[in-house]
Amino acid sequence: MTRLTPESPPWIAAETYLKRARVRLTVDDLEGAAHDLEIAAGTCRDGRAAPARVDCHLLNAQLAGRVGRRDKEAVFRTYARTAKLRREAEVESARRQALALWGRFDAGDGARP
Repeated sequence: MTRLTPESPPWIAAETYLKRARVRLTVDDLEGAAHDLEIAAGTCRDGRAAPARVDCHLLNAQLAGRVGRRDKEAVFRTYARTAKLRREAEVESARRQALALWGRFDAGDGARP
């Protein structure tokens, strides 16, 4: 079994803690889930773990709902929507850039600086 270390890629660490939090929520270990979500949230601040941010916010919303904090639940759901839209915009921007670059190569201009 591989263990997380400080050198572990942030996206792997974030996904690992999110999976643990999900399991703990399933078995009603709310304290354990809160602990794992706290670590995951810190890890998700790293740009390389950005894809995990939506799940992190959604699980925090679920936890807040389970402990009766509807105000926090709504805030985390809003964060999740914002993170999802931001990620979609990043992916769309990368897709447009890749298509433009491919177009240059396809037109024969790609070899020129």
